[in-house]
Amino acid sequence: MISGDCWNKPRRNRYTSLQHGMILIVLMGALLASSGCTNLLIAASANQLTDQDHSKRTLGARIEDRSIKNKAVVNLYNSQAALHPQDSHILINSYNGYVLLTGQVKTADLKKRSTQVIRDIRHVRRVYNELEIAAPNSTYDRISNLWLTRRVRISMLFTPKFPSSRVKLTSQNGTIYLMGLLTDQQTKQAVEIIRKIYGVKKIVTLVEEIQPS
Repeated sequence: MISGDCWNKPRRNRYTSLQHGMILIVLMGALLASSGCTNLLIAASANQLTDQDHSKRTLGARIEDRSIKNKAVVNLYNSQAALHPQDSHILINSYNGYVLLTGQVKTADLKKRSTQVIRDIRHVRRVYNELEIAAPNSTYDRISNLWLTRRVRISMLFTPKFPSSRVKLTSQNGTIYLMGLLTDQQTKQAVEIIRKIYGVKKIVTLVEEIQPS
């Protein structure tokens, strides 16, 4: 038994050493592979950032625009005691941080104060105040504005290769306000599309110009 124990013990040691060696090789291989995968992931992430398409409005920008619009509605009617729905009508559009105010208010002072309220909202990049000093539009006028905007939108959707998804439209009394992310050529194309729509009296371009891709 003693001789057997003396003979078996070295065999177990050799087997254990071999096993440990194999485990070490496997672990080293796994570490190298992991390092390689990590480098590939970093490279892929870097490429995604480098190749990011700045001509498209990101999901974050869309969410921020909605937040800006909601804050603008609340802040306008909470900060100005003389501004009430029955004697004013304000439409707020936000696209990529560019905010457009259209509609009607009672006084020039209310129009001026409206601009300041919007400017104080976080992430607002620019304010276009196109408010009129007048009585609020009638229900008929508001429906007409919506219908005109819809007809322009449909025309853009059916124009081949025109990026209608990067355009924001609104209208007031025959005036079409054009917002969005467009190249100079695309802006000119948009204006030509709008001009062909019956009922359009004026076009105001408030586009954020981008470079051709």
